[in-house]
Amino acid sequence: MQHMIRFLTVPSAGHPRFTPPARYSKLAVQLVCCAILSVTWGCRPPQNHEDRVPGGSERHTSLSTTENERSVNQLPKVSPQVRSKSITNVPQNSAGQADTSPAGTARGSDSNHHLQATNTVVNPQLMSAAGIRKLGGKHITLYTDLPHQPSIDPLPSVFDAAVAEWCRYFQIDIQKTADWHLHGYLIQNKDRFITAGLFSDDLPPFLHGFQRGSEIWFYDQKSDYYRRHLMLHEGTHAFMNHFLGSGGPSWYSEGLAELLGTHHWEEARLALRHFPQHRDEVPYWGRIKIIREDMAHSGLRSLQQVVDTGARDYLKVNPYAWSWAVSAFLDGHPAYCHRFRALQNYVTDPLFSQHFLDSFQTDWNQLEEEWQLFILNLVYGYDIPREAVIFQPGKPLSKQPATVIVKTDRGWQSSGIRLETGVSYHLQATGRYQLANQLQPWWCEPNGVTIRYHQGKPLGILLGSIRPEGERTGLSQLAQSKIIGLQQTLTSQTAGTLYLRINDSAAELADNLGEVKVRIQRLTSSKTPTSGKLN
Repeated sequence: MQHMIRFLTVPSAGHPRFTPPARYSKLAVQLVCCAILSVTWGCRPPQNHEDRVPGGSERHTSLSTTENERSVNQLPKVSPQVRSKSITNVPQNSAGQADTSPAGTARGSDSNHHLQATNTVVNPQLMSAAGIRKLGGKHITLYTDLPHQPSIDPLPSVFDAAVAEWCRYFQIDIQKTADWHLHGYLIQNKDRFITAGLFSDDLPPFLHGFQRGSEIWFYDQKSDYYRRHLMLHEGTHAFMNHFLGSGGPSWYSEGLAELLGTHHWEEARLALRHFPQHRDEVPYWGRIKIIREDMAHSGLRSLQQVVDTGARDYLKVNPYAWSWAVSAFLDGHPAYCHRFRALQNYVTDPLFSQHFLDSFQTDWNQLEEEWQLFILNLVYGYDIPREAVIFQPGKPLSKQPATVIVKTDRGWQSSGIRLETGVSYHLQATGRYQLANQLQPWWCEPNGVTIRYHQGKPLGILLGSIRPEGERTGLSQLAQSKIIGLQQTLTSQTAGTLYLRINDSAAELADNLGEVKVRIQRLTSSKTPTSGKLN
């Protein structure tokens, strides 16, 4: 700077025109020099977007792979241990930094907002040359190399509709999302995006989708449904990180992204948290198939095992299926949904998983038991509220018989009667009820109908099981039911409460009508025509 000032203020020999007029001060010359330098340095390539993100910060930072950078194949290396008091999974904020804000900070408050503009510089000329077009929406600008298609062009509208759903689920004032905007990249040919500068070198490898700050990348899929699913999955991560300050530990953040990515889109209407009714409704989604295959290969995973899944395990798709199952089950169950949804208040708390354990500590055994039943009977259209077990400890039966009512449109129900070890009981069932109403009603009695079987037993037949009270391990007795039918005499080998239900799919309870009356009598002798044992 001093050399430049000297050059402008000291005349050169033979060049009188360089002599500055007396009225110009040295300060004025310094200002001229600053202006020259500003113009010169201003010729560097621009660092900001040509297409700015509404509400984006003027500061553009280069983010490394952090907890905030969520992917279907690249996730943070944090594993919650819900049974341990030494949990230290530290959630991170949307800037990729450890978030040390106190638990219970108001969701969506200014203190938790981390407005970020995108880091990718959009060059329209390079984008056009690479065959990439832009689709605009209120909350997302989508860049894609896919041609105009009825399933592609409405994607920004799908995303915009999801924002209102996310606000409702996370209880965020929708006015706070007015300036929230993402850049999304729907990729058919990765090389085109590299050529256009829309796929930066610092992105980690991923197979399906990835989210960082205010950007999401996702590859094109074989089905329209799964393409939307990936966009909504990554969008959920972006929403949680921005408005909640973090997504929480992997099992929770990926579970919610799967839950809120599973959707129904029809006639420009979007429904999130949709439980698929049939596999044709969600082609290439495959979460239920994955769980069934895992069950056949390595057995049932306990709820504890799913929560303990390490972040590195999410480099494969299987953990996503199990995380979806946990979130769908807890979010859809009438006894657990409020506690599960309240966990979003702790996503920035290092002891998040401890909060989860504490929330369900009083009925953890019941929770694990119902989780087993959910996974063992998992089908498309599973009716979680109707399958919720009606728990009630039983009381010993007096000398007088008792009659209990079994609803045919519900899963396992407590009879309210406790059976004693070694004592024989006679059960007699009566009633006529409807199993289905398609085309014509299927009428049934407690012996069931043999024109169709479910899990190897006649459809609609009355089932029973004795559930011991207190803490238990291993497979639930409710998963090991026995046939009662019209009548049965049984001797209990273990004391416990008698539970009853009819044999039907968890997806087909809603159209059942009627009830079964079961008369239970304590016997002094087990010498009757029909006898059996319930363990």
